[in-house]
Amino acid sequence: MGLLSGVHPVTAVLERPHGLLEAPRFGGGGELVYSDVLAGGVWSCSPRGRVRELLPKRRGVGGVVPHAAGGWVISGGDVIHLAPDGTQRGLLADASACGYNDLGTTPDGDLLAGVLRYRPLAGEAPRNGELVRVGATAR
Repeated sequence: MGLLSGVHPVTAVLERPHGLLEAPRFGGGGELVYSDVLAGGVWSCSPRGRVRELLPKRRGVGGVVPHAAGGWVISGGDVIHLAPDGTQRGLLADASACGYNDLGTTPDGDLLAGVLRYRPLAGEAPRNGELVRVGATAR
């Protein structure tokens, strides 16, 4: 239990009603960005504890990573770039996929995305997923 001995809840986040929290990431300004998979939305909590919704209603977000041009890359039914001004641009979509879950990046800035081939929260039987890599120059 030594690894968990310094755990402190983020009080401002806990004071708001949320369902299944996912994809916590810190931004360059110290803000905490996270999603609510079930209730929807991508949220930001400032270092001072101000919580605001960055992207309303988007459900199934299991991955959030910073974008080199600012803003965030966000998973869900597809993968989008949410720019700092709130505009959205599609980065990755596959009609045969149920959606995208975890996101990560390589040291060179390539995007790694986990592709879902079944809906686990709907009780569907598991099917093999996929991990795709999108070059940084393509984003």
